[in-house]
Amino acid sequence: MFGESGRGRATELAIPGVYPFRAGSDVKKARRKEHVESQRLKQKEGELGSGVNMCEVTAANFQLLYPQIKEEIAKCDFVAIDTELTGLHTNSSPAGQLSLFDSPEERYGKLRPSVTRFTVSQIGLSLFTQESNSTNGFFALCYNFYLFPPSFGPLDAEFTFQSSSCSFLAKYGFDFKKFFREGIPYLNVEQESRLQVLLAAGTWSLSNSALKDMLKMTITEVSEWLVRAQEGDSLMLSGLPGLQVFEIQLMLRRGISNIWTEIEDQDKVVIQKVSYSKRTQLENSVTDVCRVDRVLEAALGFTLVFRELVGANKPLIGHNMLLDLMYIHDKFYRSLPESFADFKTNIHKLFPSVFDTKHISKRMRQEFQSLQIPNLFALHSVLESRLVDLAQHGPSLHHISGCEKYAENDCPHEAAFDAFICGAVLLQLAQLLLINQGSVFEPRIPLIGEYLAAVEPHKNNVNLIRARVSFMSLSGDDPQAERPPILLVKVRRGWSSSPAEIAREFATFCSLDVRKESPRHYLLATNEWKG
Repeated sequence: MFGESGRGRATELAIPGVYPFRAGSDVKKARRKEHVESQRLKQKEGELGSGVNMCEVTAANFQLLYPQIKEEIAKCDFVAIDTELTGLHTNSSPAGQLSLFDSPEERYGKLRPSVTRFTVSQIGLSLFTQESNSTNGFFALCYNFYLFPPSFGPLDAEFTFQSSSCSFLAKYGFDFKKFFREGIPYLNVEQESRLQVLLAAGTWSLSNSALKDMLKMTITEVSEWLVRAQEGDSLMLSGLPGLQVFEIQLMLRRGISNIWTEIEDQDKVVIQKVSYSKRTQLENSVTDVCRVDRVLEAALGFTLVFRELVGANKPLIGHNMLLDLMYIHDKFYRSLPESFADFKTNIHKLFPSVFDTKHISKRMRQEFQSLQIPNLFALHSVLESRLVDLAQHGPSLHHISGCEKYAENDCPHEAAFDAFICGAVLLQLAQLLLINQGSVFEPRIPLIGEYLAAVEPHKNNVNLIRARVSFMSLSGDDPQAERPPILLVKVRRGWSSSPAEIAREFATFCSLDVRKESPRHYLLATNEWKG
């Protein structure tokens, strides 16, 4: 319960398991103390040099870093991306299994349920900018975003985990605590529209039962405090994570008419007792932190970065990036359409220049046999050696001051590191192509436009794994089937068989997929073929 409360008196209240309250002049004291502590920490960080975690972005520092991220996106030459996911593919039915028989449209249809079921746990951006001093070098600025779907008012996103994906993330040091507690929210267009309507109409409700109970307790305690408080007295609520700092204010303002609320240091709310006329005046203020547009901006979170990427119209680089593009569409743009053609149209409109380094390296195999490499990191290493063998050096890459984490450490399967390696591989592939075309002679240094022109024939083609064709086109018709011919197997009359049994019979010769056409006829597809 409260002690005495009023001007010049400091009282404290703690609701068990929730957060502490501070009342009266104690608010000012707390602000001064926290400011001093904040400055001490900043000074200490400066003494230690630039922090290696500057490229890590969470809900705690997103608002601080967003203006810089926005500016750097506008200045860069191209952007490489990568995502980490809570699951990859839901394979609950045989019909949903990925197969060599899949057309691009069929593959999209099989992956779509997984994208709506799982979510993005981390997304990495690596922004590449060519140095202006003609040294063939590039600055790379990496941002590693922890994301978490919003639980905000009536929005309470549902998603699932796949145990194999969680084990994979844990193996490479993924910080699940940051994912759950400090993940940045995001909305797609449908979620934003729904939220905007509810905010504008004032029909705000909570779906989180724990938050409802906390709010009831808070309103009771604040109401008791108001009986003893005088106009101008303040009360502080601390430790409000994420979007709760807005939810608490919206519900308190609706429930109590003679208070005003403000945000302090992102996770605190200051409640002040005011007159009814003062309340009306403050509600019409342009500085109100709970205006519809400002609440929406906070809820949009990483979607703001996505929209900056779209508006900047920079080339987008990925590695085996179909799933990346599908998740980007579903989580930050609009729910994935049922139509594959609509998906391609939408992505091409959002990102007119897409380059998939997996596809490019596969297309270059005929000229460079050593590019038959199973993963991104091995490909990067082989390309580096190949350029040295040709007495060439790939573009030198420098990390911007304050974000040198990846200059000192390899962090495989951390989204921003994978994005950085992907961007480096694009430049290496482009340089190999320029050398092969006789376009690179010392001492002339290729410009970014020459690098991109070298890979232009592969633009907007996205790799497909184990499908009827090896890639899909975002800006035109998909290619004709190019896999080996499909074999027809006919089973003798009276013999019982299944696709699994047929596959076992041929397992000693090659790996293949089997599709049943009729009780006695089976189709066989394989990647391994010698004519």
